[in-house]
Amino acid sequence: MKKRILIVDDEPNLAFLLAENLVDLGPNYEIEVCNSSADALALNEEKSFDLVITDLMMPGINGLALTKYLAEQKPEIKLILMTAYGNEEVALRARHLGISSYITKPFEMEDMLAAVQTALNGEPVSQVVS
Repeated sequence: MKKRILIVDDEPNLAFLLAENLVDLGPNYEIEVCNSSADALALNEEKSFDLVITDLMMPGINGLALTKYLAEQKPEIKLILMTAYGNEEVALRARHLGISSYITKPFEMEDMLAAVQTALNGEPVSQVVS
């Protein structure tokens, strides 16, 4: 069965680039993209996702609020948080929410692909700093 991945980022070019690279993981992954947390929440009501990759800083609902809601609604969902504004407080909140990986932008695509595979394989929480 295919693993379903949702990418949420208000920067359409980054979301598209990430989706294009995740396709390289193979045919066992289905990738969708949203450019806002509101759209992600609506799509999450319609479909089930195994993994959500979200940016931290977005207009309206930020990435931490989005991940908190998703984790409460579907505890089995895996979450990866990306941010260009990383600090120890954000990292601590991410760990508290059970986020699988916390990745600092800019990042190497290989690091993101590894974080995705780690999250979907149920391996321990990690922080990737590029």
